[in-house]
Amino acid sequence: MQIFEEKLLQFTKKLEEVYKNDSSAVLKTHYLDRVKTFRINFLKPQNVNETLENLKNEGIEFTKISLENFYIVTKGSEFLSKTKVFNDKLIYIQEPSSALPVIELAPAENEEILDMCASPGSKTSLIQNLTNNNAQVTAIEKNRNRFFKLKENLINNEVKNVTYINADANRIIFIKPELTNYFDKVLVDVPCTTEAQINLNNEDSLKEWKLSNAKNISKLQRGLLNSAFKMLKPKGTLIYSTCTYSVEENEAVVDWFLKKNQDAKIVDINLNLSNLQNGITEYKNKIFNESLRKTIRVIPNNEFTAFYLTKITKL
Repeated sequence: MQIFEEKLLQFTKKLEEVYKNDSSAVLKTHYLDRVKTFRINFLKPQNVNETLENLKNEGIEFTKISLENFYIVTKGSEFLSKTKVFNDKLIYIQEPSSALPVIELAPAENEEILDMCASPGSKTSLIQNLTNNNAQVTAIEKNRNRFFKLKENLINNEVKNVTYINADANRIIFIKPELTNYFDKVLVDVPCTTEAQINLNNEDSLKEWKLSNAKNISKLQRGLLNSAFKMLKPKGTLIYSTCTYSVEENEAVVDWFLKKNQDAKIVDINLNLSNLQNGITEYKNKIFNESLRKTIRVIPNNEFTAFYLTKITKL
């Protein structure tokens, strides 16, 4: 109990440092019950109205949310993954926030697209939902078990035109140098400290959390972003994203990256949501590149969990 209280104080202080006057509202979201959301899988032939009606007949109640094609379950969420509709792959369970990097990436037909940290496949699936399986996607996953689960998941959901690579994403550019300046668009949703997932109703949720985690994992994030940029075509689009609060994993990573890559430029994000905040340019006596104001922090609420997005182009 004492350890939890100590960590809770540290976590609360961290939110105050990042969000200032909005920290109390952000903290309250970590006491809300987790909701379950889903989207229609348009790659499976179906009548959408019939699918939704069948879900209701299986005891699932839901309502639309502010993000197109996403629904929040209001009753029966614990049974959603047991329904025939889900098992027939007519819907895909996904958090709305995790869809935002793909939506902002704006994948188009016939583009070469890299999903650099692809497991479990939600973002790759959404890319091909938005392009009707007509983009050429490369999905990378380092862990062998997760790699095969990724592949199985995508195939079961009728996701096609995907090249699967089981390798360290940080080393792809050395393993396959032909991918240098190759992709029209690159998605780098990096491993992170996942602070957005912390549920303060459960003391175990802070068990593995500590302030030093962010600094430790940021080295991996820097490497992934830098490698991803090398594979991006000139004038291409790259999205860097995390599901965490830490400035060390968000703005600080991008600031480091900009210093290292003079041909990189931060561009505006066009998401039309009310719960967005500009990226941070000053933190703990550190001054970041002014263009980081164009990056976006998704403020958590009853629909969205916290997320951070940066949109980059190569000059």
